[in-house]
Amino acid sequence: GGESTSSSSASNTGNATTTETPKKEETLTPSPTETPTPEVKETDYDILIREGHPTYYGSIEQSHKTWDDVEKGKICFANSNEKFTDSTILSMGGKRNSDVIGSVSIHFGNSSDFEDMTLEDVLPVIATYMPYEIMDKYYEYARSGLIVPDESRKDDPSYYVVTYHLTEEGKSAYYSKEHEYQGTIDVITKVDGDKITSCEIVFGTPRWMSSLKTNSYHKEEWVCDLYDYR
Repeated sequence: GGESTSSSSASNTGNATTTETPKKEETLTPSPTETPTPEVKETDYDILIREGHPTYYGSIEQSHKTWDDVEKGKICFANSNEKFTDSTILSMGGKRNSDVIGSVSIHFGNSSDFEDMTLEDVLPVIATYMPYEIMDKYYEYARSGLIVPDESRKDDPSYYVVTYHLTEEGKSAYYSKEHEYQGTIDVITKVDGDKITSCEIVFGTPRWMSSLKTNSYHKEEWVCDLYDYR
């Protein structure tokens, strides 16, 4: 509506300025040419950070409300039998007859959007899947570290791991059946060479990570608390 008022005010200025009116019109003409620009296609990055998307321990029903319109194969919902494909960017797990999302896997390696991104670039995306309200109430930061292959396996992936565990109050609340949240929330980001391939938000780390030496891996220092990206 802004344009029409300016043109009407121009016509009201009287005959003295009529010669200027076409110039004013000309300055307005670029805007119509801008409007037909093709609709900006939503990227995989955009899909992953959609407004109101559920987190780990969030609602499966909400995940459908958020992503049901996304191209088939990109999202594997917790309560569907969709097959994981090389275009899947997000997969979720859950228990039968429960609305709770029990695991989240973000597959960065399946999208060119993340090809040149560093760990620092993806941590804010991962952070949007952390159930901070639940964590505020029941969890605390436990530790973080980088799990790296030994020289003999140097081409194998590395893993950046951040762990939160139930506080004493959180444990008591679990045993008194106030909540059903698991003992730890583990965030495991896998890096292959310089490519971020995936991140899993789950309960517990893979069994092999508890015997690193046997598996020709070792731990290095890496300090990270996802609360910094909240």
